[in-house]
Amino acid sequence: DPHAAYLVWRGMQTFDLRVDRSNRTARALAAMLAVRADVVGVRHPSLPDYERAEVAGRVLRRDEDGTLRTGAMVSFTVAGGDERALRLMRELTVACEATSLGGVETLVSTPFNSSHFSLTPEERRAARIDDGMIRVSCGVEPTSDLLDDFAWPGPAPLV
Repeated sequence: DPHAAYLVWRGMQTFDLRVDRSNRTARALAAMLAVRADVVGVRHPSLPDYERAEVAGRVLRRDEDGTLRTGAMVSFTVAGGDERALRLMRELTVACEATSLGGVETLVSTPFNSSHFSLTPEERRAARIDDGMIRVSCGVEPTSDLLDDFAWPGPAPLV
């Protein structure tokens, strides 16, 4: 319908700007979380220890300056398991809890009670869904606002 076509056309005008912002924010969030003592793992292709860095380097696009477009999704695992992850996620004020990820706002979920709720804990671990995992789809909010949102009180950074 014409209205839907107009909305798609209008959205495409800012698509690159939105992708760029969400990618930069995800890189910053992943880096911040990676040095927290109470975060036991972070999965994002921008991190030097990303286990599939070779594959990411081959298949992901690069910006004009050569920066790898590593995506807006960050997964991380907090010490303390699923209940702590749920508590931390629900304390966020910028990021919003959601069962589906993707949008202009930052959305978060804990797989144990959303996308993978029907699996047993053993089945989740076999699928690389760790106890205490939080998934983040970074939006277009100011990066500093989002980083502040995820700077919950806890152990000092490892660095």
